[in-house]
Amino acid sequence: MKPLTLDEILTAISGRPLSEITPGTVTGVSIDSRTVAAGDIFFAIKGQRFDGHDYVGEALEKGASWAVVSSAERFADSVFQSRAISVDDTVAALGRLGAYHRRQVSADVIAVTGSNGKTTTKAMIGHVLSAQKRGRSAHKSYNNHIGVPLTLLSSEADDEFLVVEVGTNHPGEIGQLASLIAPDIGVITSVGAVHLEGLKSIDGVIAEKLSLLDRIRRGGLAVVNIDQPRVRDRLRSSSGFTVVSTGTDPHADLRIEHVVSDGASISFSINGRFAVTMPIPGRHNAGNALAAFAVARRLGMSSEDIIRRLATFKLPEMRLQMQRRGNITVINDCYNANPASMEAAMDTIGSMDTPGRRVAIVGDMRELGEHARGHHEELGRLVARSNIDVLLTVGRFADVVCDSARRAGSDRLVLHASRSVDELSSRIGTLLKPTDTVLLKGSRALRLERLIEHIAGH
Repeated sequence: MKPLTLDEILTAISGRPLSEITPGTVTGVSIDSRTVAAGDIFFAIKGQRFDGHDYVGEALEKGASWAVVSSAERFADSVFQSRAISVDDTVAALGRLGAYHRRQVSADVIAVTGSNGKTTTKAMIGHVLSAQKRGRSAHKSYNNHIGVPLTLLSSEADDEFLVVEVGTNHPGEIGQLASLIAPDIGVITSVGAVHLEGLKSIDGVIAEKLSLLDRIRRGGLAVVNIDQPRVRDRLRSSSGFTVVSTGTDPHADLRIEHVVSDGASISFSINGRFAVTMPIPGRHNAGNALAAFAVARRLGMSSEDIIRRLATFKLPEMRLQMQRRGNITVINDCYNANPASMEAAMDTIGSMDTPGRRVAIVGDMRELGEHARGHHEELGRLVARSNIDVLLTVGRFADVVCDSARRAGSDRLVLHASRSVDELSSRIGTLLKPTDTVLLKGSRALRLERLIEHIAGH
């Protein structure tokens, strides 16, 4: 973080000191009293399980310079009064400080959104650029109204790039976050049926994702996957920035061609000219790599250097992560799930050359609203069409997926439905065999990775 003075902070966040405060400078921002460092400014955030106001004293005792609070009355007579700054909303204040800091640094800021592949694409862009430039990427999946400001505040004065991940689950969220980011480059990885509980329809998803482009700085770049036809139709030209379209669509400026995936690696060509090989599974990752290619080219890297760097990329945690448990191969893809990512995961395990059975352990896909049952029925039909030998389902829609697979004529499938991870874990030892290849895929709330320890004995 670029050091900021007290006056800068008070102006940026519209803060009101509870009493006279000694001027100074901060060099970091924290929302967690456990990791606060000397010279930080601590923002007391109210969460679902914790209230940061309860930890203001601990943060200040550990060396935080000041604390930003929204419950000023709690500190009116406190010994910490002289180090407390009052705001109406600490989350909004954090966002304002992030936006202010973003405008103080010279780094090229890249914002990445999409229905699938945000975190992987963010990591690819950061990996490629870091071969020749100084910079950083958002930590884990810091992509919301708290994570985005923290990412913006992580940038150092001499950084050359910053990659920010942008998520959403309700209309207007991307626009709000993008207004803080003011990206030089905007990337839309894909558009699919996600967060329908809040966004209502695929058209709602498209409108929300494309809203990122409204905030790109003049002279900037938009990199947009147009494999969803309605995205291509609604993608408008702009005189304010350049648009580069990507995908398998023949109209794409950068086209994926000749994709080959063996379950452990992928290879493809770009416009029939540039051959790319990456040591990661999943055909869909060719699209993510194409976005990284477009961004790095824009920022001055040669095609050859980009391709060499992509060849050393490793997937983030819980994204098609291969693990061995005895003689069983586990594909840990537990970070999240929606219809498009489920299809990509089934394609990945289906393309693998395996010594034994292909086992898909799938959990509910959350936040699909009134469309949930239909998408879980389609998941069952998808599995029936795939090269899957065993289907184990978990969650509220476990029976729906199994029944749909059965009705689709999958007599060859071994089927088992469980209501919870605990229920399945108690039986998994009898359902798996040595040499099985097991895919774990479900929404984050289910935490399907808990099953891995019960697979260890095989």
